Amino acid sequence: MQNDTPPETPIIPNLRCLRQPIIDNITIKVRKVNPIIEIYRYLLLINIRNNFTKILKSYSKNISSRDITNIFVRYILLQIAHNRNNIDCLIPYQGNFYSQLRKDIINIVISHPHTQINSVHILPKQRQPNENIKSKEISIKESTVKNIQNKFVLDYANDIIKKLKLAQNCNKALFKLFEFIETNHNNKFKYRIMKYYNKNNVKYNIKINNQLATKIWNINTKFGFNNDKVLFYPLFTTIRNYKKLINLFGKNNSNRHTDKQLSNVPLDEIIFCLLLRYKTLNLNTFGLAVPSKVLDMASKELNIKTELFASPLNHHLPQYGSIFRDLEKYFKSWGSFFNIKIKRGHYEVNPPFDEEIIRLTIKRLIITLESTKKPILILLIIPAWKTKNNYGVYQGYKLLQEHNHLITFQIKLKKNEHLYYNYDRDYYMRACDSYVLILQNESSQKIFKSQEKIEKVIDVWKRIK
Repeated sequence: MQNDTPPETPIIPNLRCLRQPIIDNITIKVRKVNPIIEIYRYLLLINIRNNFTKILKSYSKNISSRDITNIFVRYILLQIAHNRNNIDCLIPYQGNFYSQLRKDIINIVISHPHTQINSVHILPKQRQPNENIKSKEISIKESTVKNIQNKFVLDYANDIIKKLKLAQNCNKALFKLFEFIETNHNNKFKYRIMKYYNKNNVKYNIKINNQLATKIWNINTKFGFNNDKVLFYPLFTTIRNYKKLINLFGKNNSNRHTDKQLSNVPLDEIIFCLLLRYKTLNLNTFGLAVPSKVLDMASKELNIKTELFASPLNHHLPQYGSIFRDLEKYFKSWGSFFNIKIKRGHYEVNPPFDEEIIRLTIKRLIITLESTKKPILILLIIPAWKTKNNYGVYQGYKLLQEHNHLITFQIKLKKNEHLYYNYDRDYYMRACDSYVLILQNESSQKIFKSQEKIEKVIDVWKRIK
């Protein structure tokens, strides 16, 4: 059984092209805020995603680009949850956690009505046709997939994963990034961040010199610059988000004397890198948040001051955790949930609606609640998926039921009873049925009764239109 405990920093092999001391130095440089490095990182990941798309499309031409992007993003997020981004903040090293990817391939790619599967992968070995006989291609429908022995479907999914070579491609991209930085670290990156305002948005762009434009163009010819060496694809954020970032950055000034890394970094460069980072993983579509009125009531009634899954753009409470601490520390982020040590207090936890991330989150919460004597209360919000669906057993929810002594409140909100808020597009939307739970360890249950208080929070959520 795969070990889900986030591993220590992976050991970097000694490569002939890059000696260990050089890699150690580059590791430090990679974590510095630099728009050119961020663009180069973006292009490397886009190339991996394009290859990923090409291979999956070869199995199912009609699978949507949106589905493929979501599968790829879930893969990257799972590697980050397993601490595989200790070498670089985004590109995973030795990212070989494929549990969610395997489920996605079985349920989205193989189960697609137009997926063409070679019978060699489906039939048992003793029944495989002679090599001289042309393999029969069959169209797999959802009802057919259920009748095929799970072993052969799993083998076929594993075969696709091998062909994708995601871990190997990410490793290669990581070393390309190191080489780029090492080659250019003596030459100053020459660029200029440009910022434009209109009524609703702030637009960021970047202008670079000819030499840099040529290097970046060689990585991905579809991602280029115009004749003035200005980036084709500007980055946008709303005026509201921009003001929020400025406010957070200003509040962080008082703490700058205690952290040298927080000094002398231009705000616009940080915002440019942050917007590009979220664009790289298309995380604006993963950023649905609990409405601010609900969090205000939770703060008032349950004394919750911290969101453990948020970002500088979509958090509401004074304290929050987020995925990219290398950039978001400038906006008072605590860092990734999987690196935060909870010792006591009350917290809101609304993880990305991804089955494996939810399972790892709940597992970590249970370990924390059962091993800590000081009072801890968790307001947990997760999707109310079926306990058993096409993806198998809902493992996160199953873990909760196995440790129901920690649950002091639980309710299922129907999709039409509550709304989530999209900070990126500034509107409310319905997502799915949701579970709202209160988890408390033994010491918290003795001193804090949450039943009536959480009901007030639920009532506020239901009244938002």
